[in-house]
Amino acid sequence: DALIPALEHLCQEVRERHGIDCRLQADRDLAIRNSEHALHLYRIAREAVANAVKHARCKQIAIALERVAGELVLKVADDGPQALPGVAPTAGLGLGIMKHRTKLIGGTISVAGGPNGGMQVVCRVPGLEVIP
Repeated sequence: DALIPALEHLCQEVRERHGIDCRLQADRDLAIRNSEHALHLYRIAREAVANAVKHARCKQIAIALERVAGELVLKVADDGPQALPGVAPTAGLGLGIMKHRTKLIGGTISVAGGPNGGMQVVCRVPGLEVIP
């Protein structure tokens, strides 16, 4: 149940340290039953945010955490100018780490230019136990 507060704290750090508007949209009642799974999700989000701060030249970062059709979906999107919709970035260490963490929790991840520009990371985890 600490995932959402941890993501809120991450957003606050980004705003304070980097002057980038970072916001979280999440179902406040959502809690992950397995704390190890929650930790992997947090670290995936943290890596995606760090990549946006370091590479995207963005002004905004949005983190979303929601349940969609039996899946938990974590999205991190920025408004950086250089990404083309659907185009994946060059694989680096951070992307490899996010893929590994996603695999450990039985999910899938995509990283590509978002529909409105910027980069978008989408991690989907089917059947993840959440506390209602």
